[in-house]
Amino acid sequence: DVGQPAAPSVDVGRPTSDLGRIKKGRISIRRTKHLWYLILVLAFMLVAAVNYRSNAAWLLVFVLVSATGLTALHARRNLAGVTARPLDVSPVFAGEPIRVGLVLGTEHAVEAHAVSVDLPSLGGSIELVTMVPALGSASASVELPARVRGPWSCAQVRLRTDFPFGLIEARRLQDIELSGIVYPAPAGEPLDALSVITEGSGAVGDKAGGDDFNGHRRYQPGESQRHVDWKAHARGRSLLVKDFIGSGGGLVWCDWQRTAGGVEERLSQLARWIIEAHRSGLSYGLTLPNGVIEPAAGEFHYHRCLRMLASYGFDGATR
Repeated sequence: DVGQPAAPSVDVGRPTSDLGRIKKGRISIRRTKHLWYLILVLAFMLVAAVNYRSNAAWLLVFVLVSATGLTALHARRNLAGVTARPLDVSPVFAGEPIRVGLVLGTEHAVEAHAVSVDLPSLGGSIELVTMVPALGSASASVELPARVRGPWSCAQVRLRTDFPFGLIEARRLQDIELSGIVYPAPAGEPLDALSVITEGSGAVGDKAGGDDFNGHRRYQPGESQRHVDWKAHARGRSLLVKDFIGSGGGLVWCDWQRTAGGVEERLSQLARWIIEAHRSGLSYGLTLPNGVIEPAAGEFHYHRCLRMLASYGFDGATR
């Protein structure tokens, strides 16, 4: 696993949603487990009120029953004006969790409290938003479990709340346009296994790095140890790798024909070469059975190549 560079700053096809076109479903009311405990307690209180002919006990039972019924109205009202829209979804590598950012807003001039949000079709974990201000918004995020390579999408988000007492839960499904992509997990031989052609000389070099030192980064298991800063490690620091930016430039072809194994193994190998070439400041091209991307460099080219790998084998997927 060679990890991944800093979070991308380019647009890689990440969607947004317009609040004016949001389609909200009906609000449903459900009982929570706490309500069953309260019903059991009220049953004992009712038996005691009958046995002891206590008017105070009767009054307390009826007050609690009335308050429980009102919680359903409050829960429904609390969720009525809440809507959700997605933020940018950054691509990740296979095996890593996906973090989906959401913005919760309310259309009413009343605050919304204790709203939970999740993505039911993808199994996303729930995050609780303590308070959504009146006519304002609050941020939330949902963490999806690790997924395999390829594009993914979600058509609905589920909002729910058990405010104010946790006895009755109101929930509603809302249509949403949300999609993302999972890059192949990098694996295989390091970039040193490829020949890097140095521009201007036509010679074949033996290194993938450039000439300008760009600081340190943490060593990832499986990386070549050629650029490890052993002096820093001898001083008690963790394993660090010297990062370089290519000043003279270089060219490398990440070619499907130079990989071995099954489809996923080949894609993982190409992903590793692309990541290392991008970090080293090289110009690199990508060759797959279904297309070619000419050599270039930069963030846009980096994500274009990885998107092509991630979409390989998916009918109708765009590169």
